[in-house]
Amino acid sequence: MNKEQAVNFINDIKPSDVIVHLSHIDLDGYGASYIVKQHLTKCLLIQANTNYGEIIEKLKEMNVNKSVKVIITDLNLTLQECEELNDMTNDWIVVDHHGTGQDSFKAFEDNYLLDTEQCATKLIFDILHDSNFATPPHLSELSRLIDTYDMWRKENDILFKKGMLLTKYIYNMPFEADSLKLIYTEWLFDKIAPFLLEYGVQECEIQYQRMFLFWLSNIRDDEFARDVNLPSNIKCALMHLEGIEKYIVHNNKNYVIFSGLTTKVTQYAFDELFKREDYKNKVLINFNQENGNVAFRSINNQSSVLAKKCGGGGHPNAAGCRLKITDKENALQQLIFLIEARELELGKLIAELETKETKETKENEKSKENKDK
Repeated sequence: MNKEQAVNFINDIKPSDVIVHLSHIDLDGYGASYIVKQHLTKCLLIQANTNYGEIIEKLKEMNVNKSVKVIITDLNLTLQECEELNDMTNDWIVVDHHGTGQDSFKAFEDNYLLDTEQCATKLIFDILHDSNFATPPHLSELSRLIDTYDMWRKENDILFKKGMLLTKYIYNMPFEADSLKLIYTEWLFDKIAPFLLEYGVQECEIQYQRMFLFWLSNIRDDEFARDVNLPSNIKCALMHLEGIEKYIVHNNKNYVIFSGLTTKVTQYAFDELFKREDYKNKVLINFNQENGNVAFRSINNQSSVLAKKCGGGGHPNAAGCRLKITDKENALQQLIFLIEARELELGKLIAELETKETKETKENEKSKENKDK
């Protein structure tokens, strides 16, 4: 699918249509959710956010059937997931930028838009901007901010740091219910992002807590009252670094598996660990042995390699998957087996290349000797 086809899909949406929109659970994912909601205001829009391994399950929860249209952003689907989605409805598109979705993109070229040069928020913004739906003026700058951070464009240092701050606010999200997360991120993009863009990181850090509490105090919703917790401070996560080794369940020269770390701790603790000599060349993995969720982080571009082997995907240095756990006692061995299998494949490939190189070198030397004679 190219951009023009995606625009046509959007233009075909009627006020009477039911649109199910599923996106990822990071800055780019929630940014895409916000962009879509700001455009599709005249139809029935049902939104949710989810992680890898939970896509089909979430779509079933959202009652996807032949009568609805589905938009998926910032999630690369496996071939099996594409097939299952196609059985639910023929009216769907995926707008994504993860290179690990190449196989699905090739197999479902009429439904799958893949562009690894821009983040999903920027991609869906460009599509909606070119459609018949009106674009609110502030969305262009927001999509550029998110693209700068998500695509790791560090050369734009000021905008990158602003994206980093928004990411912190999302990872420290004070709500558990999915519906409240969408309400919170909508407020974040409505109020905090414009303030951040105008006044900068330092002023936003100073004013955020006041603005958050003011917004919260003006909400009249019992569900909020039951669900609210104060946002966590980054330092709370970094405090775990002192005893983080106790969470290691497997360690070898190429990767380390942790179990029992929260998402917030993983985000900031792993960033600190990569500064250490004994961790910087390894893939750091956080494994939830209860639900099978696996997060891969690295600075050597190996995260997506391991994630894809385990049935997931993502970016070279930040990826994830979800294992189907049938035996919790052997869940760790299941993950190690998948990763080690990948390492064995790589080892065999390297050995074959070295053998081939050695053979060619000997043949060249023999040929040279014959010529000398």
